[in-house]
Amino acid sequence: MIKQLMSRIKWHRAIIYVTVIISFQLTNFINLAAQSDTLLVKKSELSFTSPFEKVVFENLSLDSSLHFMVKLLLSPSNPEDSLLLPQIESSINQIVEVYNSPSMLKKKPAKRLDLLTKEIHNKFFKVYKDDADFAEIFKTGQFNCVGGTGLFALVLKKLEIPFAIKTPPGHAYLVAYPSTENIMIESTDAINTTISYSSAYREDFVKRLLEMKIIDSKDYRSMSVDQLFEQHFYKSKPTSLSNLAGVLYINKAVAFLEDKKYDKAYPLMEKAYFLYPTNHYEDLLVLLWGLQYDIMEKNKPEVYGIIAKLSRCKKYGMNAEKIDGIFGDFIQSTLHDSGDTTLLINGFHHIDSTLTDTTIQLSIRIAFYTELGRYYYFQSNFSKALENLAIALELKPKNQMTVGMVQDAFFKMIQVYETLPEIEPVIDSYLTQFPNLNQIPEIKRVLLALYLIQSENEFAMNNPERGHAYLQKFENQYTQNLKTEKLTNSIAKAYEACCLYYYRHQKKKLAMQYVNKGLDYAPNNFDLQKKKKYLEGL
Repeated sequence: MIKQLMSRIKWHRAIIYVTVIISFQLTNFINLAAQSDTLLVKKSELSFTSPFEKVVFENLSLDSSLHFMVKLLLSPSNPEDSLLLPQIESSINQIVEVYNSPSMLKKKPAKRLDLLTKEIHNKFFKVYKDDADFAEIFKTGQFNCVGGTGLFALVLKKLEIPFAIKTPPGHAYLVAYPSTENIMIESTDAINTTISYSSAYREDFVKRLLEMKIIDSKDYRSMSVDQLFEQHFYKSKPTSLSNLAGVLYINKAVAFLEDKKYDKAYPLMEKAYFLYPTNHYEDLLVLLWGLQYDIMEKNKPEVYGIIAKLSRCKKYGMNAEKIDGIFGDFIQSTLHDSGDTTLLINGFHHIDSTLTDTTIQLSIRIAFYTELGRYYYFQSNFSKALENLAIALELKPKNQMTVGMVQDAFFKMIQVYETLPEIEPVIDSYLTQFPNLNQIPEIKRVLLALYLIQSENEFAMNNPERGHAYLQKFENQYTQNLKTEKLTNSIAKAYEACCLYYYRHQKKKLAMQYVNKGLDYAPNNFDLQKKKKYLEGL
C-alpha cells in the first residue's frame, strides 16, 4: 500500500516551510469554517493532548483577540506549557512599554523597531534550535524562525502596527509596515533589522524551489536567480496566523516521522493540515496514515479510524477496490481470526458514517453484512445470520451465493419450531423487515407449503375458519412459476382436507367447490380427480 501512496507523493524535507504570506488584520482573523467541509480531516476526528488545546481548536473561527493568538501558538507545545500564558502576556506588555517609553517615542518608526527587535533578541532568544516550539522561547531561550516570528507578530499586533509574516521554503520572517516602510524583521539575526541575502543564499534558495517543483524548469531557464528569488521569497498570497501554528505542529510531526513513531506523528499532522490545508501537507498526512496503517495490528480499535480516513483519499488511488481490500483485512483480523463481532460492528459503523463516496460505501456495506452473516451462519446462529445476509441481498440482489445462504439460514431457523403458529410471527417479522426474502422462490415455496400443511391440519381438527385463513394466504401469494411436484402434492392435500370437512358436515356443494378449486391449482392430481368423481356420483 505504501508503494501506491509513494508513487503519488513526492515529499521533500525542505517543504516543511511552504511558501506563503501570513497577513494579520484586526477584523479578518481566521476563517476555517468554509474550508472544513472539503478537508480530508474533520474537526471532530482531531485528538487533543489537553483541554487547553481542544478549546483553542473549538474557538478557531470565533476569537481574534491577542489573548487567543498567544494560546494558538502555545497549542502545539506540551500540555503543561499552557501555564506559561500569563507569563507570555506579561512579557509582551513589558516589550510594549519599552517601545512606548518617552525616549523611544522621540525616534523614527524604523529606528524604534530596530531597537525593539534587538531588545527581544537580547531578552528571549538564546539558542537557535530547528524543532523548538513556541513555549521554549520562554522556558529555555531556545527558538527558531517560526516561533521567533510568532513572538514578533504578537508584539506588533499589541502595538497595532501593520505587518505581514512570510514563510518561504525553509524560513519565516516578518515585514512591518508592508504597504509603506516595508521593514523586514528577522528573528534569526540579532544584529541587522534589514537583511541583505547573499548571492549564494539566493541561488541555493532558487535551486530548492526547482527541486520541489514550486518553480518550473522553463522559468528557471528564462529568469535570473534574483528575479526568481524576489518573486518567491518576498511575494505570496495572504493567509492567517493559524498557518504559523500549523507549521509548529508540522515540525513536531516530522520529528516523530523521522524517528518512525507514526502513531505520534499522524495526529499532529492532522492538526497541522487542519490549520494549514495545503497540497504538500495533505500529501504528507496521507503518507503518515499509510505508514501507520501498515504497522498497526488490524484487530485493534484504532485501525478503523485510519481506514475511514484512507477511504477519503480517492485522488491518491484509494478507490473502491483498494478500500475493499483494506476493509477485507480488517474483517479477517477482527471477525474470522479473533471472533470479535463488537469491534467489527463498531468499526463498520464508524467508517460507514464518515464516507462520502457512495460507491465505496456500497462496497463496504456489502462486504460487512455478507461476512458477518456468514460468520453467524457457521456459528449456527441462523437468526442473526439471516438478519445480516438479508441486508447484503438487498444491497446486491443477484448474488447467488448470498441467495443460497439466505434461504438455507431461513430453513434452518424455522426447523426449531414445531408448528406454524409458533413460527408465523417470526416469519412475518422477517418478511416485513426484509421484503426481498419474498422474492426468493425457494423461501416462497416453503412458506406456501407451510400454509397448506397448516390449513390441512386445521380442517382435520375441525377449525374451518383457521383452515380457510391459511388457504387464503396460499391463494394470495401463489404464482404459476412457483409450481413444483412437491408443492402440488401439498396443494392437493390441503384442498382434499377442506373437501372432506364439508363432506362430513353434509355440505356436498361446498365440498365440490373446494375440490374444483384444488384442481384449478393441481389439475392432474389423481386424488382430487378421484374425490370429484365420487362427489359427482352421489
